[in-house]
Amino acid sequence: MDATCTAVVVAEDGIHSNQAKSLIFHPGGRKVLEVCEQGLGRSSENFFSSYETLRRHGNMSSATVLFVLDHVLEHEEQAPGSYGILAAFGPGFSAELSLLKWVDSEAAQRGSAHLESVGDGLARIA
Repeated sequence: MDATCTAVVVAEDGIHSNQAKSLIFHPGGRKVLEVCEQGLGRSSENFFSSYETLRRHGNMSSATVLFVLDHVLEHEEQAPGSYGILAAFGPGFSAELSLLKWVDSEAAQRGSAHLESVGDGLARIA
């Protein structure tokens, strides 16, 4: 995963990839996460939930990203209006990316979503 891939996803919405505070990445293995860190110029701290999910559950295919998302929702504070990138990897090295925007937690308490997709069609996740 390099900066070019994420830049394409976020640029459509006028966002720079450095504005994405949350990196919710499928932990396909330690090496995969290290390559993502290097490619995006981010530290391993930015991938804490991915590493923690890998440690707890291992790599369970691209669906593992949903466990990472669950960990982020449970353990990481997100500012309303901030952005995140959700990324999952598949066989033959395919990648799925989505730009997310965190919404107000009061709205979430009223039954709305915790986050919304800005990019490629990931619907609201409650």
